[in-house]
Amino acid sequence: MDKKANSETSEMDTLKKLAILDLVMKGVSQGDIADILGVSDATVSSMFPKGVLKKYRGKGRIDG
Repeated sequence: MDKKANSETSEMDTLKKLAILDLVMKGVSQGDIADILGVSDATVSSMFPKGVLKKYRGKGRIDG
């Protein structure tokens, strides 16, 4: 893989992680996110350092 393709893949991985974190912060469960992506809960969890998803779960929820 050339540098440009590698850079684009890395950028897509980063954007995917940000989107997942945004969903977690809005209160979407890790299991629901895994179902949407067609992967296991463990796969979603392994994308982040230990405790990150738990730390931010529901922190961006808008009530009202």
